[in-house]
Amino acid sequence: MKYFFLFLFSTTLYACKLTGQITQKQINVFLNDTAVRSGHVGISIYEPDTKKYLYNYNAEKNFTPSSNVKLFTLYAGMKYLGDSLVGLKYQEDSNNIILYTTGDPTLLHFNFKQQPVVDFLSSTNKKIWGTDYGFITTAYGDGWAWNDYADDYMVERSPLPVYGNVVSFSGTKDNITTIPKGILENQGLAKKIYDNPNAFVNKVDRNFYKNLFIMNLNGKNKETIYSPFITSSYLAYKLLSDTIKKSIEAPYSTLPFGKDFLKEKIIHSQPTDSLFRPMMHNSD
Repeated sequence: MKYFFLFLFSTTLYACKLTGQITQKQINVFLNDTAVRSGHVGISIYEPDTKKYLYNYNAEKNFTPSSNVKLFTLYAGMKYLGDSLVGLKYQEDSNNIILYTTGDPTLLHFNFKQQPVVDFLSSTNKKIWGTDYGFITTAYGDGWAWNDYADDYMVERSPLPVYGNVVSFSGTKDNITTIPKGILENQGLAKKIYDNPNAFVNKVDRNFYKNLFIMNLNGKNKETIYSPFITSSYLAYKLLSDTIKKSIEAPYSTLPFGKDFLKEKIIHSQPTDSLFRPMMHNSD
């Protein structure tokens, strides 16, 4: 898939320049490369000006889109997100702040050390109210492979992602550390540990219906393992509340709307390209 994507992408971009330069011999060299020969490969070169295909090889066969879909995500993000992400929107009066979620995936994420949303909420003395207005989609998208649910690349979609909607496990069998810290004990998540000396690698699995994590450990590998948790607006706000050490009224509470509430404001979180970079580097 990697070579198919790279070859298709590069030749599509430069088709106008390379029309007279790409030869069957060059294509054969590519197809006979040892890194490509054993794979499922297809080539389709299209000339937008003439609306004709210059070359097709296995173009009629079906290919799993895989990471190629990220190109469309990248394009949409560059077009619509601007130069910085909107971490949260809020309204406030003299005593209250009402939060409106934006789906920002960087909130409390392991890869982003600076957390402007957390800093803002930590510094206020006003009562904080949480909402999840506007989120009308499902946890999983159409066509997602259901049995990948415990893998770190298949996190749930949610209005307020926290920690990337995954739990990280590190340490040894007798001393396991989780981030969010204490999430298993305090937030309704549980764990079971099986010491498996014959296991090839450490692995964390999860019950499909609830946040029960099963860890198969080989006692040797100390890598950090990530697994998605089943989230909800209530749980997300509870984890955020634990971080800022302040109470946040859960969604669906009676909001204190009044004439004193000011115009909606925005908290920017991260430069947008800092989100695109890991998204394009990581598989899935």
